[in-house]
Amino acid sequence: MRGEQRPSKVAWSKPLLIPLSTLSLEGARKIVVNIAKENTINEFTIRLLEAIDGIPLAITLVATLLRDGEDSASLWTRWSMDSTQIINVGDDRQSSLDRSIALSVNSSRMTKNPETRLLLAALSLLPDGFPKGDTLESLQNCLGISSIHSIIQILHTVALVHVIGTDESPRIQMLFPIRLFCQHFLAQEIADTFPKTVNHYVDLLIAAEYNWENSVNYQKITPEVRNMHTIFQKLFLAEIQEDDLEKFIKALDYLTNWSTYIGYYSKDTIQLALIKTRHNSFLHANCRLFIAMLYLWEADYIHAIEHLEEAANFFQEISEDLSQAHALRLLGESFCMMSELDKGEDALETSLKLYTKKNRTQVTQPQVDVHFALAELYLARGQLLKAEIYLINVLEDYKKIQDLIGQTNATGVLAQIHISYGNLIKAKEFANQALEIAKKANYAFGEGTSLQRLGKIYLRMDRITDAHQALEKALLIFKSQKQLINQLLVVDMLGEVYIRSDQLSAAETLLEPYGQMDSDTTHSAYVLTTLGWLYTCGGHFDKAEHHLNAALQLHQKFNDQWGQAIVLAHLGIMYLVERRNAHTLGP
Repeated sequence: MRGEQRPSKVAWSKPLLIPLSTLSLEGARKIVVNIAKENTINEFTIRLLEAIDGIPLAITLVATLLRDGEDSASLWTRWSMDSTQIINVGDDRQSSLDRSIALSVNSSRMTKNPETRLLLAALSLLPDGFPKGDTLESLQNCLGISSIHSIIQILHTVALVHVIGTDESPRIQMLFPIRLFCQHFLAQEIADTFPKTVNHYVDLLIAAEYNWENSVNYQKITPEVRNMHTIFQKLFLAEIQEDDLEKFIKALDYLTNWSTYIGYYSKDTIQLALIKTRHNSFLHANCRLFIAMLYLWEADYIHAIEHLEEAANFFQEISEDLSQAHALRLLGESFCMMSELDKGEDALETSLKLYTKKNRTQVTQPQVDVHFALAELYLARGQLLKAEIYLINVLEDYKKIQDLIGQTNATGVLAQIHISYGNLIKAKEFANQALEIAKKANYAFGEGTSLQRLGKIYLRMDRITDAHQALEKALLIFKSQKQLINQLLVVDMLGEVYIRSDQLSAAETLLEPYGQMDSDTTHSAYVLTTLGWLYTCGGHFDKAEHHLNAALQLHQKFNDQWGQAIVLAHLGIMYLVERRNAHTLGP
């Protein structure tokens, strides 16, 4: 029995039971243990159970294969190559996952309407499915099919799709094994629908551009980002007409920006685009810009600089001044993050000259962005007054061009300058202004950084409870955005909150996982320093020394003299406390 519809002429008991739904990972694990025993549960078994998406039949068949002696590692390897075909212990529908799925795909309801297979093929390429609301009409027009709602009802009736999400934003989705089956057995239908699906997403991206402040764009694009990456990866593995390549790279530019905006940092799509564009210097250089942007968000400045230097050189060779200026701006910002301020200033000044050369009559956003980067550089040098003057002008320019994200960033850095001045009241005003602008712009990262600054200000004011609340909110945002660097900054301050509240155990629980991360940045060094302080307070001097020395090495690697000074001061305090304790305890 498959799907929702029960066979007629059967005296069903009342009330009717709902169709069997998918199982949770824990439920799947229990079935495997019951059939194949506890010792079959390991890393490879868990991977298999995650891959088969909770389908009861698939779980039972996997458990049967394990019970009958196949090793889970071998089963996972075969799944990676043959997918649904391996979930097979016989030739009937109850012993073969493929046969079970095929019963639905080839059912009379499906064969009566050939368009059902077209929609099934299109949905099989979308890991996150498709929204059930008004945008279904756009998919219908894109695929050239009629009555998409009745087709979806058929697919739902024969259990090939299901509805996920909330009542406000439901989505039509296929379980992963069914997607794999369709990709294998509906090759012709996929070939027919794939170009239309590509055009649908390309048109969506080009219409939205970078305008994530628009709530309609935000609601249309953000749920589709993973789908778009899947479609674009398949696209860049196929043959592409030269006339179409530029349009696809332009759409990839928008997709990369939207991806970083929501914290989705997959490089796979751009890696394929780099290969596809290697014969076209302009498009290839743009792809290097895109991948550099992802490295920047991950704070991998070494790889970012490598790609940005290549991009800038390519653009210079083909006299693309504006693109070269953009690459140099990002390069300058990267050097600044590596504390190479002179190199950063050279790159930013060259970028500004190229922008000015192209436009001497009016202020443009790229020029304002360079001025903002220079202001941050002056702040890093300790030239507070120069940075403040720059930022006041930058903020006015962002207001003129109605750039809310730029206004958020500039206002936030003004708050940082007043923190450095020690003017905490003024700093709090700017941080709150930045927070309100970020909310208006639907700019989650800006909300996080504003809350982070407010937490820092409250710490300076000894308002520990307020600091704790602001920093906890910031940490939640940065976790949702997968912003590791900002998580490290916030966790460092939260550690201080706990230590100052004599909650040493809570501080250790929070800090240790971040201290153990393989994150090679100065931000990790500050977390290690706070851990060293924590263990000094708790009298664990061996642990304190270990973490402080690790922090010192990182600061030395990045030539962070201020960070080195802080660590050395903590080491000195630790040795003094250790010696005092030794004298107090006596021989």
